[in-house]
Amino acid sequence: MEWTVEAGGEYRFEAAWDAHVPALAVELRTGRAEVFGSEMAPGRAYVLPRGCKAAVHAFEGATLRVHGGPPAVEYCVPGAADAPASDQHAALLAVTAALDHVRAPARLLVVGAGRCTVARILANYQARRLRAPPTCGALVVDADPVNGAAALFPGVLALRHVLHQGDIEADGQATATDTPPACLLSLFFGSLDLPANLKLYRAMTLRLAALLDARLLHSGPPHPPVIVIAPGAGLTTLMVPPAGTGTGTEDDAPVSLLAHLVRTFRITHVLAVGDERHFVTVSKHVDALRLQGAPNADPAHTPSAPVQLIKIPKSSGVVEKDQAHRRAWLSQRIHTYFYGPRAEYRPFALALTAAQLTIYRLAGSAELAPSSALPLGAKRRVDELRLVRLESLSSAMLLYSLLAVVLADTPEDTLPDAALHPVAGYVQVTEVDDAAQTLSVLSPCPGPLPSRFLLLGSIKYVEHQ
Repeated sequence: MEWTVEAGGEYRFEAAWDAHVPALAVELRTGRAEVFGSEMAPGRAYVLPRGCKAAVHAFEGATLRVHGGPPAVEYCVPGAADAPASDQHAALLAVTAALDHVRAPARLLVVGAGRCTVARILANYQARRLRAPPTCGALVVDADPVNGAAALFPGVLALRHVLHQGDIEADGQATATDTPPACLLSLFFGSLDLPANLKLYRAMTLRLAALLDARLLHSGPPHPPVIVIAPGAGLTTLMVPPAGTGTGTEDDAPVSLLAHLVRTFRITHVLAVGDERHFVTVSKHVDALRLQGAPNADPAHTPSAPVQLIKIPKSSGVVEKDQAHRRAWLSQRIHTYFYGPRAEYRPFALALTAAQLTIYRLAGSAELAPSSALPLGAKRRVDELRLVRLESLSSAMLLYSLLAVVLADTPEDTLPDAALHPVAGYVQVTEVDDAAQTLSVLSPCPGPLPSRFLLLGSIKYVEHQ
């Protein structure tokens, strides 16, 4: 079937999840078009992953040929009737052009509905700029463990260096086989429940910001812009726990999630995606932020100018993702990590014994009684960031779990911060022998694991044949 997209219009579709339906493919016949900032090549049929929700935007008009399985939803919006989408693209092009005039490296925080798509378009525009050095691109920090838009999969905080436009057939996601590796490093959050693990989230974002600063320091100029993707829910209502220094300073006062991200990553621009009400809400919180003396910021790099707030119109094509879609999305991303975006790879099976491994479980604050249940004036003695070592291999706990292989070489008795070490890769437990104390795992590469230290969260993956 062919679709004619007017100048400034979009062809929007949602691919079906049904594995029995042929994969959906979109081909550009005439004109120029892009998918979330990734330009389409004429005459090539792009095979999209199942469940993909995307839009083909045509700046000057285009003709598309769609074949394969019928999409669950598909429609074409004329340019004149889709002012929000056109305004959004125009605003993002203006932001990209404005980055040329920023002396210091720009640090953008993207908030609101459709923030992941906006960050993806911005990163692709920055990577496609002809005047930018080939090693510049954009640094994308995925600080949203629930969606995992720029990470390998949800449950992970990641840092990506986008040097080339995203792969349309991989839905713009990072894969374990990217060359050069798109995902420079990741930290294993291990959960999709952000409100229940705010203290762990605080520690991990501080660590991620330190690693980001170290990379910018050693890479030298010109520095690429930094794009931080904020969590979706609770940005102004969730309160991040304090550091607990006991000094009586602002380090001991809880702050909103928005304030924490702005201070931690030393944000220079906040891109508020949404309507006027959302923009006003974010504006009030940004105006109230006190950036001087940020807990983790180097005073020499703390911005003296106030944070600039930029309104980005929300596209009319933004759709909400229900829990069923998020579960299917998580399974698909994990499957892509082991098998590739087109199922062109096969993972390796490894047999391991308990003596070869040291597995820690991320307990988090969800398993602790609330502070209100403590006696008046009493303080919690158990650290919410504690790691619980598994003394034995249990199938009830480990089977089908995703384990993160952390790059730690310190002795076990001095490893309380193993959760803050970068991750070398991930393995999936496929079989556990409780009696023999052995387990079998799927690994994306052959050979022994690069580290004996593994982290266990609450993420499980069951492969459906």
